[in-house]
Amino acid sequence: MPAASPSRVTVSADAVAQACRGRLAVPAAAEAQDAGEPGSFVTLHGTGGEFLGAAVLDRDNELWRIFGDSPAAESVAALLEARTRRALALRERPGIPDRTDVWRAINSEGDGLPGIAADVFGSYLVVYAYGRDLLPIARTVAQALIDGRSASGAVVKLRLGGTAKPGPVPQELVGEAPPESLVVREHGVPLEVHLLSGLNTGLFTDIRQHR
Repeated sequence: MPAASPSRVTVSADAVAQACRGRLAVPAAAEAQDAGEPGSFVTLHGTGGEFLGAAVLDRDNELWRIFGDSPAAESVAALLEARTRRALALRERPGIPDRTDVWRAINSEGDGLPGIAADVFGSYLVVYAYGRDLLPIARTVAQALIDGRSASGAVVKLRLGGTAKPGPVPQELVGEAPPESLVVREHGVPLEVHLLSGLNTGLFTDIRQHR
């Protein structure tokens, strides 16, 4: 039996304008009721019928996250894996993994993966999903990172609101679980991190240049 066609959603003029400027996260409004099941891909179109991309509704942030040109599951998975490999290559080219074993591997829209971020901590990874509907995508990216880095495993964390708050957060494992306490090295300096704790692992890789 052929797979059901994805839902077709017409978005606002504001969303169209932002998508045409290259934004991969555009506002969702009343049309969000046509998004289908949580985490499912739809095709976004402008009021004139123009195709904008295959997207997932991020209900937590009221955004459409645009990921690619095809909503087919196999095409989306291949695209996510390709963008993950490209992100790794961009970091490897200037030799970042040779200088430190703690670095940001995925930086959301900058790497074509809106609503997803990922950090490398030695042989382990932490992947963040900035909305519940993005968790399936985060799992795919986590596995692609494990394969690309020959890493031991990844912790996928749900990060709502964009801030690190104390206390437990929803998280799951892909591959091997990291130890409760892990010592990594940033430019030769030993640092202790806790990847299974809350959002604050003890080290924020995206502000490395300020340390």
